[in-house]
Amino acid sequence: MTIASLNGNWEFQLDPEDAGRRQRWWRRDGLADRIKVPGCWQAQGFGGALKHTISQMGHPALQVERHGYRGAAWYRKVFRLPEEWQDRRIRLHFGGVHPRAEFWCNGHYLGRDPGGLLEFAFDITSFVRRRAENVLTVRVAEHRGGAWISAFDGGIYNWAAIWSGLYRGVSLQACGAAWVDNFCILPCLRRKLVRVNAVIGQSGLRGRTLTARIRIVAPDGKLAAEISRPCPARRGRATTAAAEIPLQQVVPWSLETPRLYQAQVILMDGSHILDERTERFGLRDIAVRGRRITLNGRPVFLRGFGWNMVFPRTLSPDLDKNYIRKQLRTAREFGFNAIDTYSLPYRELLDTADEEGMLIQVFPGDISGTALTRWAHLEQLMRQAMNHPSIMAYGWSAEQYGNDRRLVDNLDRLYDFAKKVDPTRLSLARDGSQLVNFGHGKTDFEEPACCYRGCYSDKLLRRATTKPVLLHELGWFSSYPNPALKRKYRNLPLLPFHITYAEKVARRQGVIKLLPEFVRNSERLQAMERKMAVECLRKTAAITGYHLWMGHDTASAVEGIWDDFGDPKNVSAAECRQYNGDTVVLMRQDFRGLAAWVAPPDDLPEINPHDICREWQGRNLWEGETLKADILTSHYGFQPLRGAALRWTLTAQPAGRTLASGMVKNLSARACTTSRLAQLRLRIPRLRQAVKMTLRVELRARDTSAVNQWDFWGFPRAPGAPPGGWRGIYGYGKGARAEYGMDLENAGVARAPHFFADLPRLPFSGHHLPTPGAEVRLVISLNQLSLGLIDYLQQGGRAWLLAENLFPEYFHRFRSIPWHQVPFGNSGTIVRRHPILKNFPHEGFCDLQFYDLTRTTAAKKIQDGGAINLDIWPVRIEPIIRSIDSYMGARRRGLLFEVGVGRGRLLVSRLNFVDTPAARFLAGELVRYMLESNRRPDASAPPEFLRHFVNQRG
Repeated sequence: MTIASLNGNWEFQLDPEDAGRRQRWWRRDGLADRIKVPGCWQAQGFGGALKHTISQMGHPALQVERHGYRGAAWYRKVFRLPEEWQDRRIRLHFGGVHPRAEFWCNGHYLGRDPGGLLEFAFDITSFVRRRAENVLTVRVAEHRGGAWISAFDGGIYNWAAIWSGLYRGVSLQACGAAWVDNFCILPCLRRKLVRVNAVIGQSGLRGRTLTARIRIVAPDGKLAAEISRPCPARRGRATTAAAEIPLQQVVPWSLETPRLYQAQVILMDGSHILDERTERFGLRDIAVRGRRITLNGRPVFLRGFGWNMVFPRTLSPDLDKNYIRKQLRTAREFGFNAIDTYSLPYRELLDTADEEGMLIQVFPGDISGTALTRWAHLEQLMRQAMNHPSIMAYGWSAEQYGNDRRLVDNLDRLYDFAKKVDPTRLSLARDGSQLVNFGHGKTDFEEPACCYRGCYSDKLLRRATTKPVLLHELGWFSSYPNPALKRKYRNLPLLPFHITYAEKVARRQGVIKLLPEFVRNSERLQAMERKMAVECLRKTAAITGYHLWMGHDTASAVEGIWDDFGDPKNVSAAECRQYNGDTVVLMRQDFRGLAAWVAPPDDLPEINPHDICREWQGRNLWEGETLKADILTSHYGFQPLRGAALRWTLTAQPAGRTLASGMVKNLSARACTTSRLAQLRLRIPRLRQAVKMTLRVELRARDTSAVNQWDFWGFPRAPGAPPGGWRGIYGYGKGARAEYGMDLENAGVARAPHFFADLPRLPFSGHHLPTPGAEVRLVISLNQLSLGLIDYLQQGGRAWLLAENLFPEYFHRFRSIPWHQVPFGNSGTIVRRHPILKNFPHEGFCDLQFYDLTRTTAAKKIQDGGAINLDIWPVRIEPIIRSIDSYMGARRRGLLFEVGVGRGRLLVSRLNFVDTPAARFLAGELVRYMLESNRRPDASAPPEFLRHFVNQRG
């Protein structure tokens, strides 16, 4: 087959009134504008203002593309056939069109595109002029009418941007009276053979027997095998040339060595070559063995990431293979070996994945699992991609949680269909399921939604299924849009719309100067969440991998390790490989004896009312306490570990002073397992001050090394009494650590510090408290505000108010906002340099020592609370601990702040004083500050304002 490209300049015109069909624009002499093919018209400056929303996102409709347009448009191309093509059959081939299109050649209607991401061709032999100019006309528009449409017509390929056009190449193909329509290659590494199935199209050769010569060329370019098969020509019907070709020597395709073969089909009529076609393939086997997915017989731990096909440079799929190669090589450098995308990726991406050694989970059909009316269409999609060894599995539904008979039957039919068309890949019924879906229907592996933390236990998974378990969309950890990236979007068709919107909101809220800090601290939280979630699941032996959501930022989701251009964002490749490599070192902390340890219920990890994860707790230790931890390895290297050495050090930061160290030698671990290597029992030495400590563990063996580290906080034992003793310190309100019929301590919730219950209560009556002075040095109020307390403050008193829904609040919890799908929540924290925290170890944000202090019970509405609403206060308060709001709100939210009231000082906290070393130490520091410091707060609140929130008589 000889090919002539029609890429380049075409005539073009938008048709906003959709008048072209009525006015028969396929008969026009020309169109008004010029455009380049391939590409989309929005990226080439066609269109104008068009605001629209993005699926699942909480922001309003915004201008996403620099040039937006939805509607019809027309393409026109004038071409001549090469002289040597005068007696050949002519086919017109399109690599891809979006969303839908109709085609004319010299005024003759050719038909519509087949939809669903298919490449397709028209036989234009009857319409083409051999020695004159020809005119090709294309109308592109949204589909109108009731015909079946794949879920991907306008689906995941334009998740963020709306784009349209001929986004892949257009070409003419010349062939003889018969041609190779397509051919599929099904390799079997285990049996050292290749099955080839070629579909032969023909016209006018009835009664003739053609010959298909099939050649297999090895990765080194040498001929590996050759065989011929007869192909009887049948009138008006395609025929098939099929062969099973044994190979003497095999070179496997693998993640480490992605070597590619070539298969060539040469179609001959006697000694005359009618057509030939070449495809690449990889010789590899993907299968399931017990609870593991295997590649070439060896278990593989799938470390995947989601790719939602956002292309800032082009809007439509970026066809530059250098650009694609950069993305995949960056992913490999960061430890990833797989991709999940809700689409059938375009050929350039699949080709590059084949070359770079990356596995891909694809969706060739409707992600709802219910579209079963076009089996031929689904088969075409599968056959179009079948020769790419990078494709690991076909998925047939996304996040379908029902078990109704119709859905399960449909998924079973799709499973059987997939195995019949392509038995060399895995078939996944539900990409995103729940435990109750396990066992309902046919599937090669299970992919449950993972509660954003990966906290499914071995016990639970082993009880629920015997199949491999790959975690679905792990994470949804988001960060703040970064204004520093705006320069990368300069003159590009995708606007930095989410960044511009974040700046607009921040300017309106008066926090524009804080944006760099918002970005930095939100990215620190995001990186911490990601590391802890991946480490948690890698300790779960029943899990065979995950798809981190996302690899790229994905526009306004801002969830990536890299930005939308593939550049690293908040962790280096070395840092990411600490938990995302083939071999990683892990820590399992022993929480026995820690009062703060609370685990989510094993049977309901998706429905945990307190948003508690055991991985986040236990990072606070007293001096003299013993850190108990098992050191494990998740080892997916080629060979078992033998004679390995494990070296560990516990250092105090930032100076790096060694507190403890040690080494264990002659360790071993089987390949493709999670194994315990050692038990650490580290006694925290005497501390003169609170310190951050880092446990660093390094594993070394022949051809294998891994390093990881975890932070802890050590606290000196808090003194038994504040300066001057307990005299003059009074409690105000109830002090029980059990309320509402539940043990708050064991539920991980305790609003008051440990010493509150032992404080004497203020003797007062009416609206009067004792006069501030030696008799009353400090009032600690548990969510009680009275006129008497306000009067006491006005007279110069000092009070610490532990608030809970006393003032209006905004929703807050420790973790970030999943997918930014709501316009409220926590994007991180800022901890100010302030005398109150001078002895408390912090680095400007709430790291894990703050976990129990700042988390709250789960909430779903902005009004559910967790951080105090500072927007309503009549004075500008800069909180000591700020909860960073969603970039869509940028509301002012405080977890700890102080204000003046008259001559007095009021400290307000919205913290959770569950009994941990960090909570005890911080509570003591707050009391110490209120007693010792005469520092006047920067802002003062009018007493009249506080009186609006009085909730206690007296």
